[in-house]
Amino acid sequence: NTPAFIVRKSADQSADSNNTWYKVTWDVEDKDTDNAFASDKFTVPSGKGGIYFLSCQVALTNQSESAELATRVYKNGSQFATPYGGYGYSGGAGDFTHVGHFTHLFDLNASDYLEIYVWHGSGGTNVIEADYTCWSMFKLAGTS
Repeated sequence: NTPAFIVRKSADQSADSNNTWYKVTWDVEDKDTDNAFASDKFTVPSGKGGIYFLSCQVALTNQSESAELATRVYKNGSQFATPYGGYGYSGGAGDFTHVGHFTHLFDLNASDYLEIYVWHGSGGTNVIEADYTCWSMFKLAGTS
């Protein structure tokens, strides 16, 4: 089941502007079997096309209780899928954490690349929370 990778963040990322899509940055690679993850994106290596399983979770903190959160996958620089995540709660009034989590199957060819974006509908000081944001992916064995 390779290529496979697991990436996460070591620090929070600013996401202050309301109604703006933010590219999620990733600076810690816990696993990258084929060195296919770089510059905040996964690129399918030569000869490794097939069906891939993606799992991702993005958390935003300091949101209002009714704020919206959406995640989006970009393929080759364009919107590909917009899986909407669920909501979570942490802290008191005005200190909410909303978590978008999703899984998806992708049929990818060599040199295709994927990136993760997040959007929120809450103004003020918002951050992509490093402790609860991660992305993993692997190729399903026997697919091409």
